[in-house]
Amino acid sequence: MHIPYYSDLFENDKNLSNKYFSLSKEICKKLKINEHIKYIDRGVYGFSFRVGKNNVFKFTKDQSEVAVALRNTFNNKNIINIFDVIKINTNLIDDENLYLIIENYIEKIPENKKEYIVCLIEQIYKNKLTNVDRFLSKNLSIDNKYLSDLKNIYYECKKLKIKNLDLHIDNLGFNSNEELVLFDLGNFENEKISKNVKMIKIDFLN
Repeated sequence: MHIPYYSDLFENDKNLSNKYFSLSKEICKKLKINEHIKYIDRGVYGFSFRVGKNNVFKFTKDQSEVAVALRNTFNNKNIINIFDVIKINTNLIDDENLYLIIENYIEKIPENKKEYIVCLIEQIYKNKLTNVDRFLSKNLSIDNKYLSDLKNIYYECKKLKIKNLDLHIDNLGFNSNEELVLFDLGNFENEKISKNVKMIKIDFLN
């Protein structure tokens, strides 16, 4: 079983995605997870894979994202819940700062709802995030559901000490109750990891 090639990936991305897919399989063996693995997407700092129905393996080299994930607790309503954070030591990927964040799977927002949610986000930014509470409280009648979700995202991120909220449509999804969930939690401030992280070592034969 190997990851399919995607036409929208560059050639080097295909090679990298295959490496991360192989790494995901070996990590599943180490963690005794027997689930189907499927490529989701790649970002600036790594790749993500869906593992089974409910979990995501998110590989990242962004230490600020790891630091936030370590503060995250499994009791959030509108930001992603983190199950585990693991430092990966492997000869397959040439980087000593590779981490795995295991988080819950969030569905993409359907195309027919994106435009409306984008408009709500734009209104929040126009009124400045410092005034988000006042803006949202005045406009809850527009759409109680999504505006309340956005308000809660703002306050849950403040609780996690995320100073620069990267709130845009590509970082949002729906949970099973069609509530908005923010799943990209980088802090954009070169934040360093402040506590020890457990490590998994995986060596591949040349």
